[in-house]
Amino acid sequence: MNFTSFSVKPAIRVLFPEGKGELYYDISDDQDPELLMAAQRAELEFDCELPEDIELVWVGETVGVLPVGSGATPVSGSFHGMGAILEATYTKAGGQHYSTVLGQHEDLADASRIAEALNAQAIAVEALQAFANEIVTGAFEGGSFDGGDIQDVAAKYGLLRVEQRETACGESCACREYGFPSQCYRKTALLGAGAPSATEREVQEVWSLSGENGSWDYASLGELIRDHYGHDCGSAGDNSSVAILAVGSTVKRAIVCKADPASFLQDAGEVQEWMAEQACQSDAGEWADNYPEVNEDAKRALGQALEPLKAWARSYCQPHFFTVKDIATHEVTEADVNDALSAHG
Repeated sequence: MNFTSFSVKPAIRVLFPEGKGELYYDISDDQDPELLMAAQRAELEFDCELPEDIELVWVGETVGVLPVGSGATPVSGSFHGMGAILEATYTKAGGQHYSTVLGQHEDLADASRIAEALNAQAIAVEALQAFANEIVTGAFEGGSFDGGDIQDVAAKYGLLRVEQRETACGESCACREYGFPSQCYRKTALLGAGAPSATEREVQEVWSLSGENGSWDYASLGELIRDHYGHDCGSAGDNSSVAILAVGSTVKRAIVCKADPASFLQDAGEVQEWMAEQACQSDAGEWADNYPEVNEDAKRALGQALEPLKAWARSYCQPHFFTVKDIATHEVTEADVNDALSAHG
């Protein structure tokens, strides 16, 4: 069994009278509002009678109403009425897809954090398996296990992330140098070292002489100084329109903000819309009404199938374009100049 995803759904828990069965009814955006309001008013309990003016309809395999059988009994506690269910999607040999309830929780936010942690583990296992398969099957031809090549393969599967540095980091990581700059490999959360959080990913400095749009060309103060120290740079301080970059000149520093390349891909809904458009334009398009017809299981499977594409985009299509935030003024010091020139050799 291979778990592919874990999701959390707001739900109403209902135990049918006289022990006839137990249901979890999914609360979604298109949920019948009258049904939801009536259920909330009823404050459903384990032994409740369903309100006379509503009816929960059994819909078989459709996600929304989930039977809790002997092999899928929630283990994370119990709740009455409103709450959340934690659902696992998995595949078995042969590629069959299944879903089952793993647990339940009274708090949706807490359940979502559990699902997020489980998904991270599932992605890690998948990435490690793919990495090992490429090494073992011989697809890693011409590579050197004592060089940077194996790190490149690991970076391909998100196990390491690559940083460009002006000098060797000197820390315990897998670095290699090709002159200048250095290429430094850092472990990600998939190897248990902790991937950079969203905040950490944003903290990438960029430097500019003027702070004007299109002028943020330098990844470090040292690069900017080496290019402009002692040269006419157009502006150096508040009182000079044309000057030479020198000790005491002011430059601008900011934080880089890059978009997630996965956001440029089609999402699951857009994929279905594209399929529908192409089907209508096909030779048999006049009979393509309501194509593709997919149930909730298929939608979840599509969402999971798109995850490797998102990972590919993040690995190979990082944008070179960006915006900046937190612009600040920095006055060039003698130490800045000395560090920049000495690092350049």
